[in-house]
Amino acid sequence: MLHNYLRHTLPFCWLFLLTGCSFFNADKQPEGTIKTANEKVWQQHQQKIAQLNIWQVSGKAGIKTADDSGSASLFWLQQFTSFDIRLSGPLGRGATRIIGDTGQVTIDIAGQGRFTASTAEELVKQQLGWNLPVSHLTWWIKGLPAPDSPYTNVLNNDSRLEHLYQDNWSIEYKAYQELQGYWLPQRIIAKSSDIQIILVIKQWNLTPSRDAIASK
Repeated sequence: MLHNYLRHTLPFCWLFLLTGCSFFNADKQPEGTIKTANEKVWQQHQQKIAQLNIWQVSGKAGIKTADDSGSASLFWLQQFTSFDIRLSGPLGRGATRIIGDTGQVTIDIAGQGRFTASTAEELVKQQLGWNLPVSHLTWWIKGLPAPDSPYTNVLNNDSRLEHLYQDNWSIEYKAYQELQGYWLPQRIIAKSSDIQIILVIKQWNLTPSRDAIASK
């Protein structure tokens, strides 16, 4: 009897786990409310979010490849084209910091040293073995398509990205959060043919100070 009970109830338990995050979505609508995506609202949303050139996020990052998987604490400071990305924990091999701007990027890996390349993509591939479109992630993390390549998308009922398909990547937006009148992603799953990234953003900061976080 126990075997039959588990056989019939386990699929529903998995379904609950897979969809459970939606119950905690900051953007959840009251029951009975029905919305449909509006292209004009989406265009307005894009224009508003694209103006955010200075921001900071903290949270968790998980990466899974054919050979390895792990997670780490994530800190990302973006100031126009300049970025400072820090990973700490198993995924970051203790501590990994990527600092860059147009034309030059440096990565510091704890216990291994400092390395430099002309692009973040090149550097991450060389030193960590990951095919990560870091320049695209700067846009994807804000819930926008990168502006320099074609894409297709599916909007949710609030006229924000639900799925984005760009440069052989599939990006799924599971939840959003509102901050100072901006709706920003809270949970993102990005997949390519050889790697999966999960970003859980615990905090957005739209007015960061480099001096205030220099010791972080």
